[in-house]
Amino acid sequence: MNAKSISGLAVVLAALCVSFAPPIRAQSVLDAETIQRVAASPCSASLTYLISQYTTNPAVPKALDAVLKGLKDPPAGYGMTNPW
Repeated sequence: MNAKSISGLAVVLAALCVSFAPPIRAQSVLDAETIQRVAASPCSASLTYLISQYTTNPAVPKALDAVLKGLKDPPAGYGMTNPW
């Protein structure tokens, strides 16, 4: 996965991790540019499934919020903080 793909995935995941009360429509969670990036991604089927589950399964947003809360900053040697 190249840096552009990682950046695009980060945008999608960040949008998905925002706390909204499901069920909601993907269009209300993701902006038009992100929807286009998902459609153009080689991972579009997986991302579409994730978005679908996020908007229809109440356990998924809770699980993603738990993951987000558990993210740690990389070791000091990386010279950066957690990008999420």
